[in-house]
Amino acid sequence: MAALSGAYGMSETASLPSPSVDNIEDIADAVTNAQLQRDSLAMRISADDCSYVKELLALLPVLEAADPPDPPTLAALAATVKALLLLNDPVILELLTASSDVFVGIAGVLEYDPDLRVKAEHRVFLRERARFRTVIPMEDEELISSIHRSFRINYLKDTILRPLTDESALSTLNSMLIFSHAEVVRRVATKDGYLINILKLLSHELSAIREAEASIESEAGLRINLDFDDESMSVIDVGNNINRLKSSILPTDDGVVRTGDGNNSCYGMWDQHLISQISSLEARRSRRRGCLLFLKELFGMVRALQPSARDDFYSLVIPQIDPIEPNVIAPHSPGADGAGSTSSKSSLASGDEPQVAGSCGPVCGAIISEKNPKDEEPQPQLNLLALLTAILSDERSDVAEKDAALEILAATLLYDPNLLRRHVMGCSARPNKPSPDEEDHVYFATNHNDLLLALIRIIACDRDTGILLQTCEVFKMALDTESTEGGDRPSQFLATFYERYVQWLVVPFQYRVGTRSARSLGTYGATEKCVENNRECVSAISAKFPSRTSSLSSHRRENDNFELKDDDELSWNTSYSFMCELLCFCVKAHCYRMKFFVVRNGVLGKVLRLLSMRNQYIKLASLRFLRAVVSIKDELYNRYIEKHDIFAPVFEAFRKNAVKDNLVSSAIIEVRT
Repeated sequence: MAALSGAYGMSETASLPSPSVDNIEDIADAVTNAQLQRDSLAMRISADDCSYVKELLALLPVLEAADPPDPPTLAALAATVKALLLLNDPVILELLTASSDVFVGIAGVLEYDPDLRVKAEHRVFLRERARFRTVIPMEDEELISSIHRSFRINYLKDTILRPLTDESALSTLNSMLIFSHAEVVRRVATKDGYLINILKLLSHELSAIREAEASIESEAGLRINLDFDDESMSVIDVGNNINRLKSSILPTDDGVVRTGDGNNSCYGMWDQHLISQISSLEARRSRRRGCLLFLKELFGMVRALQPSARDDFYSLVIPQIDPIEPNVIAPHSPGADGAGSTSSKSSLASGDEPQVAGSCGPVCGAIISEKNPKDEEPQPQLNLLALLTAILSDERSDVAEKDAALEILAATLLYDPNLLRRHVMGCSARPNKPSPDEEDHVYFATNHNDLLLALIRIIACDRDTGILLQTCEVFKMALDTESTEGGDRPSQFLATFYERYVQWLVVPFQYRVGTRSARSLGTYGATEKCVENNRECVSAISAKFPSRTSSLSSHRRENDNFELKDDDELSWNTSYSFMCELLCFCVKAHCYRMKFFVVRNGVLGKVLRLLSMRNQYIKLASLRFLRAVVSIKDELYNRYIEKHDIFAPVFEAFRKNAVKDNLVSSAIIEVRT
């Protein structure tokens, strides 16, 4: 070992000053002077399982208990420990992150880092706020240890050292994190491991939630008829009764819906894991959310794996099957009450797969083999994309659930977009063309196995800008067939998209759109019938109680899962911008197919109606679409624009614009030139 220079230099037999309160300043100077001999210093520190660092950490309670406190000494101790960590030695970092007690000690010392303007509170976060929570119990101790180690490495890299440290100094931590994530994924993604049980639980909860919500709606409809026989009860009273009814109907684990006081809370389950026997609708939704958040974090780890490991992972969660005939996919058969006839009879805590009566096609992605040599009832094959479709098609899914589902979809598309396209092509159901009612309302009745229409419904009807942005990016990745190879499959996917789906993208430019769950609908064609039946019910109630007609409309919107798009509301207007962006992408990426769709359906005129709106960024969105069309320089587009006088609303908007030097005026001039 080379000798270390300085007053406290080290030779092969010499050592650093012994750790004590009086020697902290000397130790800091010795470590600073030894930076040119990093290998020798790292070898000395890593000896005896980093006992020297552990002795330094033991000085922290003594210094904190001193009266009066000694900030310079605490700062010197923090600088010393930080310098040892930044030696970037894998042995030292591995030993210091292997134990929870040692890691908390390091976090406590670095709270006094002199480079920080305000003292950090790492120990408060680690002891009081950070909790290891699982969706279902983990029995693999090595897996639990790997997860804890990943958390410590990530917290040390991103929170403790990152603020004032160069990225190159954290290269060893980055490598350790990648290897730790690979170990976690390897242990989770085994054939009968934790990941499969998570997918089973998610499928189980999706079926149970849908069945419970269908029962609630059926019971609520019956209660409405009973309540309206009482002339003294107003529509608002009926709505309040429905809300109380929703909180009192609790689905049990055997699939039966029972009534109760509804006081069971799901939050107590978060102490360790979510697989509790509490079967309230709130608890089931909490478990569903927990499954999605776990999958979101897991897919974030998978991105850094080697290609072969990624292939094994995706082959487990998304079966590699070719598009199959509709009669091979188990259809979703509605029950007598309009709900799916699924029954959830399983013990998920023990890892048993839910036995599905009939078929849960769109929920668990059941793919039933045509051949069954043992004449046994075929078992559904879990398909993650089918589960995500059910989440995104449910308008009751909250922002966190949709965000997690979209993150997983984005990760899947980055790996192989053909997985999603193959899933879409394998779905038996296809939406009909938009059919407005006499009031020019169009309803998105999204079936639970139609991923593309679910994404379009989110873009058209969702209010969260983050969700809209994610959905738009996912959609563009799926439609970008030029950057992927897949034989004839991308072309078949585009043919399906332009035949059945693209017209739904332009519906909000022409009609007012609303959402209605297709849970009780066997096919898309039943949408109009459902709307008509609802209208007849409302008319009958209004005729019997004419004094309540004025409040009936608001009640209908609150309690019938119906929402109409308000063109004057800023949150709704945001969706127009993203729809215009998608149309621009299609114009540039699919010139031939999109050209005929735009010309035949008058899309340009419909989109340019947005120029009459007040919001400037909506006007700019419509102008971007016009600019995308003009930039193609296609003769068919040019003749269409000239024949239908497409620039007339553009010039009218320019004349009405009070301020002539703003973005809208500049954009109009740019398009025209």
